[in-house]
Amino acid sequence: MIKTRWKSKEEIRSLLGGARRVAVLSCGVCANLCGTGGQAGLDSFSELLAGWGVETAAKACINACCSEEIMRDAVRTYIEPVRPLIDAVALVACAGGVKSAFLLLPGLAVLAPLDTVGVSTITASTDPVATSTCKGCGSCVLTLTQGICPVSACPKKKLYGPCREYPQEGRACALEPERDCAWKIILERGGNLEELKALAVMHKEGPAPYNTAKAAGKPPAWFRGLAARIMARSGRLAWIFHSIR
Repeated sequence: MIKTRWKSKEEIRSLLGGARRVAVLSCGVCANLCGTGGQAGLDSFSELLAGWGVETAAKACINACCSEEIMRDAVRTYIEPVRPLIDAVALVACAGGVKSAFLLLPGLAVLAPLDTVGVSTITASTDPVATSTCKGCGSCVLTLTQGICPVSACPKKKLYGPCREYPQEGRACALEPERDCAWKIILERGGNLEELKALAVMHKEGPAPYNTAKAAGKPPAWFRGLAARIMARSGRLAWIFHSIR
């Protein structure tokens, strides 16, 4: 899932500016799964606004805010009826949802109360595989690092191997001694430095990525519209996603 976290109250209040009436849309999938969105996030944010004297003129939990098709129907259903009354629309969603709103709401302020911090698995585990959130570097090496993202887990963000200060003895990180060295864990679990070196050369040369566009057919517009309406108006299903957190 796309991992998000709440901005500070101070930053959210600053982003609101002089807005007095706001419509709020909350994502029922990724943000819901990581505990920021869904119905709970929607209610929490509305309560925060109320505490500042800001009215929530409309609110809805929708699925997959990042889809322009779904957002288009959500805007038509929930935003357009109150548009003359509101100063802004807040998206309790990842950056993808915020971008969708910007595409479809020109001339209206769009607020992002969440920070998008990467891609993570859905688990309560504290294993380095789970805690090393993907930063979207565009050169994924997880295959060779036993599922641990070195860009996230290593303070020096070393992608293809450990730094020069890599501990030969012990496990302490050279930069942050209070934590274990990420590369020490990677290599103990079977990480392959030789293949990583070869991968570094391959990435530097930049071969063209495999393109599956020819194999993926695009459904007709009427079907995309129908699917978008179902997804935009099925926010009540968010509790199902929430239950598997």
